[in-house]
Amino acid sequence: MSVTVLPGEKYEVAQMAGKGGAGEVFRVYDRKLQKNWAAKKIKKNCPGMEALVLGRIKGGRFPRIVDMVEDGEFCYLIMDWIEGESLQTQLERFGAMTWEKAVEIGIALCEAIGALHAMQPPLLYLDCKPSNIMTDGEGGVWLVDFGSTLESWDAQTEPVAGSIGYAAPEQFGILTEEEPVFAQEDGAKRGRKADVRSDVFGLGRTLYALLSGMDPSKPPYAACPLRDCNPEIPRKLEKIVERCMQKSPSERFGTMEAVKGALQGFLEEHAKGGWKRKMLPWGTWLLLGAACGTAWRFYQAVLCREALLWRKLALLVGESVFALAACLWQRFVVEKRRCCRGGWQPEPLQSVLRTQKESGRWLFLLLFVGMLAGLWQKPVSAYAFGGKPQIAAAARGGENMVSKLPLVLRDAQLRKLLVKEGSVLEVGEPVYLELDPALFKQGQKLEISVRGMTQEGEVLEYRLWYRPLERKMP
Repeated sequence: MSVTVLPGEKYEVAQMAGKGGAGEVFRVYDRKLQKNWAAKKIKKNCPGMEALVLGRIKGGRFPRIVDMVEDGEFCYLIMDWIEGESLQTQLERFGAMTWEKAVEIGIALCEAIGALHAMQPPLLYLDCKPSNIMTDGEGGVWLVDFGSTLESWDAQTEPVAGSIGYAAPEQFGILTEEEPVFAQEDGAKRGRKADVRSDVFGLGRTLYALLSGMDPSKPPYAACPLRDCNPEIPRKLEKIVERCMQKSPSERFGTMEAVKGALQGFLEEHAKGGWKRKMLPWGTWLLLGAACGTAWRFYQAVLCREALLWRKLALLVGESVFALAACLWQRFVVEKRRCCRGGWQPEPLQSVLRTQKESGRWLFLLLFVGMLAGLWQKPVSAYAFGGKPQIAAAARGGENMVSKLPLVLRDAQLRKLLVKEGSVLEVGEPVYLELDPALFKQGQKLEISVRGMTQEGEVLEYRLWYRPLERKMP
């Protein structure tokens, strides 16, 4: 097996780690120090400030340049080898990240890119994207590619490179009407190429990719609203990312420090509202408890003959109001607030053909079941609904009473009336009671209670007793 050794025979190439527009990256083994380094192969005359940038910055979230090896028209920048993987690899493997992890990475990027902006002269990163960001085993965030980095003044005078989908529009010469223009020596007008806000745009697109799991460099090019891609994302975080990605630089955050402050403020506000989110579901159960208590009192009033009609109606309305309030509270307060604040972790969207289940339907079901139960328990009292003369019949027997009611109601034409035991019967003509002695056992007694109300509102109540005569054998 052949082994590639860089000039000087100090570094042995182990594997290719990546390839980009600015060059190739290899993992090399230091024979003397017996450790791994990263070696980036670039042309000697390749434009860019990567060597100068990494030579000027110290520590932080940037790899160090420890050596440089020349080989013909190429040179190798020997840098720290970061034992980890890029965010692009993680997205391809696991999909969208949780918003907590994405915000943590976003704050780290604000600090790293903000450190470049704070240098003298200020440096613009201009190529913020998941493939240029790595995380190590300890969760550290590293910027690993500085091929597009320029000094802030050079970004006004030199062509600015950028990655499609992540670079700001002004890096490609796309300007809005309110952006200033600069006159060139030949009198032609040239627009602003890039500034600090261009890095803000790249950070916003990176956060969009981390949160949505979609690649902005491919159609629909981040045109889909963030929460449509991932409903777990809190609305306030969505607004922060959308502001970073505004086409007009004047509508974005002005500095990386401002973006960092917005993300940290979002986290602090979310942490303070934690106990409120935990207490919100209890409101639903309290309202449901009130609805159940009112329903119980309503059923007791229904079974009570002396209960007034207005009281029954008030309890029925109260039951419905409490159940409906519980449903609305759960739907528009608890679930919406959880979704907005990020406390709710819904099931991931697996298919656009999958039917979305509306939450709170079980509360509506409870409401309708309660109302149907109220209608099923019709009042025994004749005070129920007035109108035509009414008669209520109930039969009570002894312990030996057979399961079939030994009483038949017939109308004026002697047709059998199908009336449920304990129900209210509205009549406008005579009603006949028919008893079948064959259904009674010897010595059995039947008590019939009849209560009615005339058209004038007069209440009539009767009690009848029936016992078959004992038959004496001759």
